[in-house]
Amino acid sequence: MSVPEKMQYVVDKVGRARIAAAVVAAALTRPVGLRGAFYLVAGRMARAMDGGRPPFEHLLLPPLEPKVAHDLATSLSAELGVDVAVVDINDRGGSVRAVSGGAISARLLARILQDNPLGQRDTRTPMGLVRRA
Repeated sequence: MSVPEKMQYVVDKVGRARIAAAVVAAALTRPVGLRGAFYLVAGRMARAMDGGRPPFEHLLLPPLEPKVAHDLATSLSAELGVDVAVVDINDRGGSVRAVSGGAISARLLARILQDNPLGQRDTRTPMGLVRRA
């Protein structure tokens, strides 16, 4: 994490002990060519906070809390009359934050989106449509 405010946010959310364990895990595994141990130990919050694309890479944009994401999906679903999911997917992976009541399961949606079909990268595609064929 290259932005101190992001690292502090993660430390505040997951705790110093977990971050210390993640640092040790990374220090032990990276020299032998294993990558990702820090995020495996630190958890999804750390992975979600890292990175960012220009011009937003310096901003602290934490992922929506589960209840906020669920309320947003439910509200948008009622407004639009279709099922809605809130996802954080890009070329490095991601997660499904919430799905509205009748939407496909979060697990299935994550599998559908795992190869980043909307191409979120520098273009930061804000929305997409997933429907049964």
